[in-house]
Amino acid sequence: LKSDGNYIEVFFLDSGSIHKKLIRNRLKSIETQLPNKIFIRCHNSFIVNGNYIIKIEGNARNLELQLKNCWDKVPVSRTKAKTISTFIDQLQK
Repeated sequence: LKSDGNYIEVFFLDSGSIHKKLIRNRLKSIETQLPNKIFIRCHNSFIVNGNYIIKIEGNARNLELQLKNCWDKVPVSRTKAKTISTFIDQLQK
């Protein structure tokens, strides 16, 4: 999920390809409806499905997530870096 003002771009995998749907809502309200054991807010503008994280790249200043079947990398804010590490550790258990 990617925030775009009062809209959210929802990216999803269907039949092996990524599709995008635009919905009128705020990321904060959607975040409360998603299961927090699967989805995590990695940036003020992004929420990702933890099951699709395949790699974390970068350093403390510029972390990015690589997701399955996705060319674009998703940024991780510096304030969320530790939360992301803990989240991924819990997913792997």
